[in-house]
Amino acid sequence: VHVMSQPVDAPLDLSTGRRLDALLKGPRLRFSGFNIMTDGSLSDHEAELLEPYIDGAPGPAVDWSGIREAVMDADSAGLRVALHAQGDRAVRRSLDLLDLCRRDGACRLSLRHALTDLEMTDPDDLPRMARLGAVAEIYPQITSRRTRDQAADLLDSTVGPGRRDRFWQRRAMADAGVVVACAT
Repeated sequence: VHVMSQPVDAPLDLSTGRRLDALLKGPRLRFSGFNIMTDGSLSDHEAELLEPYIDGAPGPAVDWSGIREAVMDADSAGLRVALHAQGDRAVRRSLDLLDLCRRDGACRLSLRHALTDLEMTDPDDLPRMARLGAVAEIYPQITSRRTRDQAADLLDSTVGPGRRDRFWQRRAMADAGVVVACAT
């Protein structure tokens, strides 16, 4: 089991990460790093999108400078991060941050940083994600919350039918060479 710390009410704490990393080194329980929230769910109008919601909702205000600082601090300390990004703009901005992180000899992320959830993605960002070696951590159980018709209704009412193909792009991720891992 690999566990993540998800700071919510306080900033990312590197000393906690270092302590957990040193403590959880067993064959069954390990510390995997930090899960950092960026945006929220499309259904709550909290996803940061490349194109606006069709009803004019503004979307979230995301503190990208604070997230950048947390990602750079964790990467410098040798601690892995998973950026929880749901909207296609949040995914792109998250990839921009991961592009600044340390690389191995093959120019892939040396700490196997990840993006988590990826509710909506722009197809143009998937090859870049694969080149970086960023892992797509997805939650399969979330896709069973709605029927196909309910998901279509949600997408039609929030982003419009023309953007349905950006929702839950798991197959396109695999086809682009992105490593897809299941999490919960």
